[in-house]
Amino acid sequence: MTPGEHLRLELKRLALNQGELAAALGVSRQTINNVINGRQPVSRALARKLGPITGKAGDYWLRDSYPEPPGAKAASKPVNEALRPAAKSSTG
Repeated sequence: MTPGEHLRLELKRLALNQGELAAALGVSRQTINNVINGRQPVSRALARKLGPITGKAGDYWLRDSYPEPPGAKAASKPVNEALRPAAKSSTG
């Protein structure tokens, strides 16, 4: 999991949108969007700001990757596979 993917999960956990997080950190919404979408790394300055809001030390945000959260693999099942049983029952 990339830092951006992890930040996306943190936004959900904190019930914040990108604009709200950006305002709380004193950065632009575009900066947060760029990190989430992998166009920009987490800088040391951003990591220091993320620490108090997320409850994770600033250095935590400077990692290259993070472990998958429990259940992430099940949630990443392709949509067509997830819909297949429903489609069969509706055509039957």
